[in-house]
Amino acid sequence: MSNITKLRAEQNTPSLPTQAALMAAEKAAQNYMARISVLDRLPRLSTPGTYVSLEVCRHAALKQREQLMSRDACRELARPLQQGLRMPPTPDVAKMVVGQLLTAYPTSKIGNPEAFFETLVFDLVDEGIPDIVMAAACQQLRRTSRFLPAIAEVIEACRSKKSTYTAICRGHMRYHDKLDEVHNILHLTGGDPDAREADWKGHHGILAVEYMKGAGNEYWYDPWLNPDLMERDGEGDEEYDARILALKAAAKADPETFAIREMEARGRRDGHGSADENRLRAAADPLQFINHETMRLGKALLGQGLSSEHVRVYVRAYQTAFEARVAEQQVNRLKK
Repeated sequence: MSNITKLRAEQNTPSLPTQAALMAAEKAAQNYMARISVLDRLPRLSTPGTYVSLEVCRHAALKQREQLMSRDACRELARPLQQGLRMPPTPDVAKMVVGQLLTAYPTSKIGNPEAFFETLVFDLVDEGIPDIVMAAACQQLRRTSRFLPAIAEVIEACRSKKSTYTAICRGHMRYHDKLDEVHNILHLTGGDPDAREADWKGHHGILAVEYMKGAGNEYWYDPWLNPDLMERDGEGDEEYDARILALKAAAKADPETFAIREMEARGRRDGHGSADENRLRAAADPLQFINHETMRLGKALLGQGLSSEHVRVYVRAYQTAFEARVAEQQVNRLKK
């Protein structure tokens, strides 16, 4: 190896990506991160019920829809990043990226440049660092570090970049969850005016069957009510469908336990929403407010024919969620 700064891929490698192609994921990540940051400014939508009318809920959902990308645009922005993270590292790409990194620094100060090069390439591949991650991390090091980083620093930079990309992909799932939330509220309040959103929801795998049964069945299609419906990291469509079918089978086999879980979920959702809708009324004396509300709700639910056990579960979940949300609001006010 006579000059490690001028290494090229093996001659029999026909499709080594260019630096620009590798960095497309980094540009997509920066663009997408800026776009999904809107989620931090959008509060959770209230469900029509005791405190909020259908019209108010629908208006809030439509206002949030105006600030969100479409599902297709969201998917298009995330595609380069998601595809790049799924690809295993390519040794020839690692050689190219490391060669570019070493070009930026005087190799005369390295005791054994060839060993350094070979060791860094080996460690990047051995760590399973995707090509897009090593390219972006090494570019960042070239632009920010005045001295040649140690191998451990390069690996740490790659791990940090991979964590950032993974977090952005989780943000992608959060974005889809928000789109689902907006759509579900519109579905509950007269229908989604966006035909493409309505059509997507109606064809979204196993949830579509439950969705088409009507608004009263939202426990089996609304992830905000039932977090088990949210996709898990690395979960494929078949695995997701199998998990949801298992949950439904368990619910059918033990309807009482399922009824308790559903009442708890509804209490948790409604308590959270009540804290948002009544934050000004509850701010002066949250304890007095929640005591009054739980007593009123308990009587109303008993009047609807629910069992005392179901009411107790609902009220307890409602109170816990309400108090947690009020505490969160107080922390946010202190930060401001």
